[in-house]
Amino acid sequence: MRSAGRPRGWKRGVLFVVAALVVVAALAAIYGVIFFKRDVPETYENVDDHFKYGSIGAEARAGVPYWIWLVLPDVFAEHLPDGVGEGYERMGFIYESEDRIRPVGTSLREKPIPLVGLNCAACHTAVVRDSPDAAPRIVLATAGHQFDIQEYFDFLFDCARDQRFDADTLIPAIRKVNPDFSRDWIVQSWLFQEPAAQPVVLPDHRDRMPPYSTPVPGLLLANTTQVYPDDRGTNYAIREADEAVAELLARQPELAGAAV
Repeated sequence: MRSAGRPRGWKRGVLFVVAALVVVAALAAIYGVIFFKRDVPETYENVDDHFKYGSIGAEARAGVPYWIWLVLPDVFAEHLPDGVGEGYERMGFIYESEDRIRPVGTSLREKPIPLVGLNCAACHTAVVRDSPDAAPRIVLATAGHQFDIQEYFDFLFDCARDQRFDADTLIPAIRKVNPDFSRDWIVQSWLFQEPAAQPVVLPDHRDRMPPYSTPVPGLLLANTTQVYPDDRGTNYAIREADEAVAELLARQPELAGAAV
């Protein structure tokens, strides 16, 4: 006898709903994987344009979220260095025209959100005049005489250390240039404020690289300034730690004698 109150084929209907939910979940998972694995650098067919704005991979590990990068000069104008021009021009960045949003030497990559980085043109582009009265023109692949990369890094770190560097300050500023921007776009966020996380390597760094040893017995100095000539990364940091520990263990007899 058929159960009262249950329409015919109810089990089939339940199975259909479950199957539909499984399909939707699978499609959502596939979309999520595709989105979060998205890694699309900005490229140009024209070699000059690619030199000026194309990606060389710097954004992948050291990129700044585009919408945050765009509003920093307006939100934190007091951290801009003294210089000629407005915004990023103060650091020596060169804009081809007034309608260009990004200056020469900046690149873009979607990973999965748009990230801004630097490319070779930042330090290898100059502006010259053929005569005192001539209009300035841009020269590519030459020695740049305007851009100050240290001022650029200092500005970014000063902004990150500012107490106003939070969603409540940045999102309204972003909405002024992108009204569609929503807080819901932010899935997760991190803030690292250590300026020595990626030291700037200057000429003759090997000669000035600090040793492990210090004037204090039993105290060694090991940080990312000693990762050279390799790029700074977790594996090399572990290598430096291993070498520092090995040196410390080798000094144990010496330290034991000093303690006595």
